[in-house]
Amino acid sequence: MLTRNLAGVARGAVLRREMGVSFAKFIGRRKGCNSNAGQSGDAGGPDSFCPGHPMKGPGFGGQRRAATALAMARNAASAPQVLDPFEGPQPLFMITCMRSYSSLVCGMLGQHPQLYALPEVNLATADGLGGMMSMFRKIRPASLHGLLRALAELEFGAQTDDTIMQAREWLEARADWSTAEVFRHLARRAAPRAIIDKSPTSVALPRHLDRLFAAFPQARFLHLTRHPRPTCKSIH
Repeated sequence: MLTRNLAGVARGAVLRREMGVSFAKFIGRRKGCNSNAGQSGDAGGPDSFCPGHPMKGPGFGGQRRAATALAMARNAASAPQVLDPFEGPQPLFMITCMRSYSSLVCGMLGQHPQLYALPEVNLATADGLGGMMSMFRKIRPASLHGLLRALAELEFGAQTDDTIMQAREWLEARADWSTAEVFRHLARRAAPRAIIDKSPTSVALPRHLDRLFAAFPQARFLHLTRHPRPTCKSIH
């Protein structure tokens, strides 16, 4: 369901936090975890559900999750300023947790001639572009890949090693920009098509949703849900 109602988005954030607690409890039961650190709703990073156990693969230990949570909390310190209405096609934000078929749905919607599907740009995780890049370089550099790909395609016309390097330099030269300015730049470059963003980090903290609304007060939102059990099984 599409909605412009911010209250609906807020309910989605509450649901996401409640589901995050359910995921942590569910995985904790499976792993024998006694940790209740995840029950605050704000613990854990972009790809973390159970604070007591690392995700599969390198780089998902407890220290990295703690660093993620700390960096996100610092970036959430100030309230985002609501900008003037965006003069262009209003974006569609997919509000969902990871492993909820968001990539599939985003790809399907992106086939529409009036829509442009972005990779996961993760721009809602910080107020400033420089702070966001510094945060992800420390905790998870791969989280910048989607933004680099989107810029390479929209700004330089292709996704090659050379254009990725140009996109990186473009970002470095604009480190003083806000993430909202970067988001709006991507939206203008994609016009007349409306961008679609499906970054799961958008619902990691309520402040992230605030940033989306501040950048695009008239944006549309699509809330995807999936039962916690198959979601957890797809992760583990």
